[in-house]
Amino acid sequence: ILINYHIASRKPFPTSLGEIFRNLGYRTRFFYGGYPTWQRIMDFTAAQGFDEVYDATFIAPSTSKNAWGVDDEALFQLAAEKIKDDRPSLNVILTTNDHPPFHIDVKSKGFTLEKVPDDIAPLWKGTLTMKMVGHIWYTDHCIGNFIREMEKRISLPLFAITGDHYSRRYINASPAFFEKSAVPLILYGKETLKGIELPPGAAGSHLDITPTLVELTAPKGFSYHSLGENILAQNTRHVGIGKGKAITGDCIVDISGRQTVYPLPNRSLPTPMPDVQKLKKLHDELHGIAWWRVKYGGKITGQ
Repeated sequence: ILINYHIASRKPFPTSLGEIFRNLGYRTRFFYGGYPTWQRIMDFTAAQGFDEVYDATFIAPSTSKNAWGVDDEALFQLAAEKIKDDRPSLNVILTTNDHPPFHIDVKSKGFTLEKVPDDIAPLWKGTLTMKMVGHIWYTDHCIGNFIREMEKRISLPLFAITGDHYSRRYINASPAFFEKSAVPLILYGKETLKGIELPPGAAGSHLDITPTLVELTAPKGFSYHSLGENILAQNTRHVGIGKGKAITGDCIVDISGRQTVYPLPNRSLPTPMPDVQKLKKLHDELHGIAWWRVKYGGKITGQ
């Protein structure tokens, strides 16, 4: 099911990040550096609990003539102009510049690297160009500048940085299963994360980001819906479920293919090995619940 095109998405789903935080009393905003025709993104986010939605049409055309939209720098500038400290707010920013055809003049933005650094040169197989690396640097550079600016202006900021999917380009020719599957998640907040430690064996997927943010911010007793779990919860065996994959603090498992267990980077396979069939059952149940909720709504009928 393509959720963003399904008629059910015209109303907010109970698990929607925007809707949950709007119920918490937050002002919710969504910023996208591309154009509204992509994936029906603006209509979808507006229907899913975001009070304000902005795309490339709210920003002056890109000086680099970027086919995807505007330069990330301009996108973050718009976000900085709209985000206020007068009330709590949730702000989602979706960048676009780490995409072909890589039109940004990254050297004019401050990218100075001329060759592959010596410490990763042995891994380099020419699958990436320095222009591609420059675009990765540029997006990171813009995010860093934005965080430094917002830390000065927002009372208790919390930043969650992730990717919308695993990488499609690698510095080496034969990336491991983990490299072809993993998405980074950075949580940062000097005050909001004070005293909070990452639990042993922490692992998760995009499903777990929403409950993690809710548990960090919501008052005790707040009720909400989620198919994921709090990544920062202690004394819990963490399992992240993606499409055809599952990850724990010990390994990553191919659920849909050969049902193979792979080690995490610089780790050996765990002993004992995980119960792959149990992980597959959890994987299928979560996807089944999601499919049913979109297709038939919140009521379970029949035998």
